[in-house]
Order: sequence, then C-alpha cells, then structure tokens
Amino acid sequence: ARAYAKSNALRGIHIIDGKVWEGETCKLFGIPQCGIPYIYYIGEDGKVKWKGHEPQKLKQFLENAKETACKPTL
Repeated sequence: ARAYAKSNALRGIHIIDGKVWEGETCKLFGIPQCGIPYIYYIGEDGKVKWKGHEPQKLKQFLENAKETACKPTL
C-alpha cells in the first residue's frame, strides 16, 4: 500500500497499522461493521470522499480526481 501511494503521488495520510480490521482507525470509521472488504478513501479534510468494495472503481475515482485537479480553471 505504501509503494502504491508513493508511486501514484497520492496525497493525504495513509494509515497502515498492520492490525487489519482490528486497528483503531478502522474502528473509528466503523469499517468492521460495513463488511469485509470495504475500502474508504478519506480526503485531507478528514471526510470520506469514496467508499466501496471494488478496488478498480477506487482506481477510476482517483484517476478522475487527479485529472480534475490538473485542469486549469478559467
């Protein structure tokens, strides 16, 4: 996960505690109650920006977000 975040220039905080679903962060966001696996993308503002079960859809969301962030505004 760290390598993916670094190689794809993902900003924000990435928490990997090695405790899988028993970690404090997972419990804080209620992840164990939502089922396994369930992926959350939390923005720099601390809000959930995307959630779902399919890693491919998360990848698409991140690619779209990166494209949008790179477009100049007029």
